[in-house]
Amino acid sequence: MKELSRVEQFENIRRDHRDEEMSIRALAVKHKVHRRTVRQALADATPPARKAPDRVAPVLGHGQR
Repeated sequence: MKELSRVEQFENIRRDHRDEEMSIRALAVKHKVHRRTVRQALADATPPARKAPDRVAPVLGHGQR
């Protein structure tokens, strides 16, 4: 089965909430996501951007053995 993109997943969550009037918990169980994700989908149609890692340098130095 093909995995849905986050945008498609948000659309499905919003549609189920609108059409079937499902609760946040029921939506989370049905779509196999966290309740926080359901709240994000209901708050905004587009998912939040992914955060970039805040690494400045590797933990281990270069060339150390």
